[in-house]
Amino acid sequence: MEANKKLKILCLHGYFNNKEILKKHVEYYQFIFIDYVEFHYLNGPIKLDSSLANPMLLKMFNPPFYCWTTTEKMDTAEEEDEIRSSYKYLYDYIEENGPFDGCISFSQGTYFSKLINNTNWTDLPSLTHPFRFQILATPKYPPNFFLKDLSLQAPSLPTLYIFDPSDPFSPTFPISHSTNPYSTTIHHKGHSLPKFTVKYFKIFFNFLNSQYKSRFQNGKLGEGLSDFCVEFWSDCGVGEMVLDFEVTEEFWRNLERCRGMISKV
Repeated sequence: MEANKKLKILCLHGYFNNKEILKKHVEYYQFIFIDYVEFHYLNGPIKLDSSLANPMLLKMFNPPFYCWTTTEKMDTAEEEDEIRSSYKYLYDYIEENGPFDGCISFSQGTYFSKLINNTNWTDLPSLTHPFRFQILATPKYPPNFFLKDLSLQAPSLPTLYIFDPSDPFSPTFPISHSTNPYSTTIHHKGHSLPKFTVKYFKIFFNFLNSQYKSRFQNGKLGEGLSDFCVEFWSDCGVGEMVLDFEVTEEFWRNLERCRGMISKV
């Protein structure tokens, strides 16, 4: 069987996280879309003191932990230098390992997902191949004014927002996403990357499917399945899946079942 063409997606973690933590949250989707998406993970450039980590975090994940910009600094000149340095770090990685079709970013990582694709700093290089789409999970309000204007801008590329309207970390995003004609929104509770209910998985799938179709000339998720995933997708009834497919309770039960399968992969 001919291998499917795959979207290439970069994943950016949040503050006091690392790529292994984000990978643990994304592996649910990585398993489901294994035939259609390559997920790539990158640690932030700034290493943090693990002795300051939440004890619960240390019980679940191993240090070191990283960030993209430190929130403790109050000197604006120093903040700007740090942000520029992180930008260059991310730019160099993408130019060397890309191009990437899209980006999934969480919390603090959403600053740089937007910044790298739409910098107004003329002294910083622009990506040779910008992202075609982005998924912003619980975008966090920037700690300094250099990024606040950016957070209020509505990106022109297709964007899926995943956030809690009551989340104190992201008060600006209900404003910004409403002005983006290409945006799709999922509301959920908490500052996290969720495993979706039936309703929201359909939105997530349709968004990703539309990007796949756009990238690969009307290709669609669910075609040309590998032996590894054919049983799972067949059980879900998505062999002939189209953008307006109906997600049933049985479909969702099968998705829930795959959580156990993930641990065996």
